[in-house]
Amino acid sequence: MAMLIIWGACYATGQVVTHDQDLTGATAKTVLGGSHLAGLALAFGLMVAVRRYIAPTRA
Repeated sequence: MAMLIIWGACYATGQVVTHDQDLTGATAKTVLGGSHLAGLALAFGLMVAVRRYIAPTRA
């Protein structure tokens, strides 16, 4: 759930920036794509950071 929240926050931030700056065309797509990728990267980083709590390794 936390991963989805992180991704959603990044994507929403990209939407806000696009609308506040009145971006259009390729620039808007670049900002939205960058925010989408940043959200995925942060969510993946969170998963890697807490992987030992998600699925403990067997000893």
